[in-house]
Amino acid sequence: KHRFEHAAAFFLLAGKVRDAVEVIISNLHDIQLALLVARLFDNDEQHLVTNILNKEILNKPHDDPFYRSMAYWLLKDHEH
Repeated sequence: KHRFEHAAAFFLLAGKVRDAVEVIISNLHDIQLALLVARLFDNDEQHLVTNILNKEILNKPHDDPFYRSMAYWLLKDHEH
């Protein structure tokens, strides 16, 4: 029934942060929400956040330059 928000919420309740983030990115297409969930719920947040930034932002073209700027800033790569 395309209730992806509910699916992500149930994954979070079950402690499956990576699965929730995957649902958010692939079905809701909301990278900022995925980053927020990763930072709030994942114990090893830096690895998951870095993975999202590299896979979904830096390796794909975006119309909005803010995404690239945000990614480089969060990765502490201030020279780009």
